[in-house]
Amino acid sequence: MSSQNEIRAALERDYRLALGEYERAEMPTETIVGLKTLEAADRRIQARKAVLKEKMGHLDYLLRLQVDPEWTPYHLKPLHPRKTRRKGSIAMAAYQALRRASEPMKTREISREIAGRLEIDVSDARALNQLDNAVRTSMKERVKDGAVEELEGRPTQWRVLSRPKWAPSNVPYASASAPLVRVDGLSNAEARALSASIRQVQRQGTG
Repeated sequence: MSSQNEIRAALERDYRLALGEYERAEMPTETIVGLKTLEAADRRIQARKAVLKEKMGHLDYLLRLQVDPEWTPYHLKPLHPRKTRRKGSIAMAAYQALRRASEPMKTREISREIAGRLEIDVSDARALNQLDNAVRTSMKERVKDGAVEELEGRPTQWRVLSRPKWAPSNVPYASASAPLVRVDGLSNAEARALSASIRQVQRQGTG
């Protein structure tokens, strides 16, 4: 049987988690565009806050009933647990989202696109801002690699380059005995044309 201290610790931790989620529930209005969207977001926020308020009231009742009739929550601080993610998961998700896009994307657009996959609540302004920073950092790294381009203007937009700067500019040298050069992504007809071009270059070099 759990001791009274263990019961208190468990219930207070649940209370702190609810308090932390309640604290994060408000979304800054500057991140919302459009009156209807703002009203819809506010309804979701208020509904979630009502649920959390009810949960904290229930925990308050249990703590007074099972631990201390004079218990109060004023000594508790909100708890914001951090989810551990595999290293590089945000960068990979962001790059994949950008590759799927038919047009350049803003940092916030990428964040919203990948938030669900990363189990991040888009109504949590703090978490979404942190995701923005991580996405922005990963995109700048991809710019250095030559895989992504940062477009001029504000807000910043990103797009995947059709041919990264680090891609080899020369095809691999093939011997004349090789009838067909196999390259991922090329059809047989394209591969045959490439092989013919290589053989022609080789003949010119030996002629």
